[in-house]
Amino acid sequence: MSTSYDFYCHDCHKESDMERSDTNHRYGLLVKLLEHKDAIAEVASIKGLYEEACLTVDQVWIDFKFFAEHKGHKLGVISEYGEIVGMCGWEAQSRKEYFSCNLPPGHEGEHRK
Repeated sequence: MSTSYDFYCHDCHKESDMERSDTNHRYGLLVKLLEHKDAIAEVASIKGLYEEACLTVDQVWIDFKFFAEHKGHKLGVISEYGEIVGMCGWEAQSRKEYFSCNLPPGHEGEHRK
């Protein structure tokens, strides 16, 4: 079964625009790119750069605008089916807070931020 992936902002609950990329079964590359998210965000923050330039890594297009808009946020990788790579994915929402459990899938005990 094919599964495509996007970058995901845990703080804003928004996904990047990876439609130009073949991210089918490529979550490992996206996770690896997140190790450099601060550097990508720094380059992306150069005024107007993300409107004129694009960067591809192993045929995956980097959404500069997403990194510029979510600089300093907690980022991850999400599948087209809503599964967050490496996280339980259980979500809590109340009037006071919203969070996704950041423990590994199948963890024991209560869900945690």
